[in-house]
Amino acid sequence: MSYSFGNYICELREKANLTQTQLGEKLGVSNKAVSKWENGAAYPSSDLMYDLAKVLDTSVEELYRVMSETKKEKGKLRAFLDKVFGYPKIEIPFFILISIIVYILFIAFGKNDDKSVLLIATPVICVILGAFVYLINRILIKMPMVSSRFIDILELFMFFSFMMGETALLVAFFIDMKNGFNYSAAAVPFALAAIVMFHNKRKR
Repeated sequence: MSYSFGNYICELREKANLTQTQLGEKLGVSNKAVSKWENGAAYPSSDLMYDLAKVLDTSVEELYRVMSETKKEKGKLRAFLDKVFGYPKIEIPFFILISIIVYILFIAFGKNDDKSVLLIATPVICVILGAFVYLINRILIKMPMVSSRFIDILELFMFFSFMMGETALLVAFFIDMKNGFNYSAAAVPFALAAIVMFHNKRKR
């Protein structure tokens, strides 16, 4: 059976009745470093592999084999995400610009009775949604039971979901402008910008 490297380390650690802190102490690293190994955010350095294998009662060869399989397994998806999100200096300003354009459209064409309130609320909602998307990913990646591959899949799912949602909102507006403008369309690009920012912060 093929394990991800993080799950493999976690399984051996639990089998040895060690906490992340205890394993870290035996290796001279912090429990945060162990957590990153187990959630796929990082790999142990080569100078730790012998001691890690000894503590976990496995072989250095087996550790490298599982690590190699894990890297190969997630390589294509990560490579695709790096291409999609790999231009933060262009993409983040672009998505924010879309939000501004949508906001202006809302001011010009929105027919909501409470437009004066939403004029102020829309930028706030944009920032809150963007911050929420960024933070939820940051929280998930710090959880030992959440693998890096899961975060990759989540990034991809959120990206396409937001893209389709934004497209649907804009199409609906242009088809039936008399019903006003859906101001929530201005918030979606901020969420997309947050995904781009998060991906490039975690990229190895």
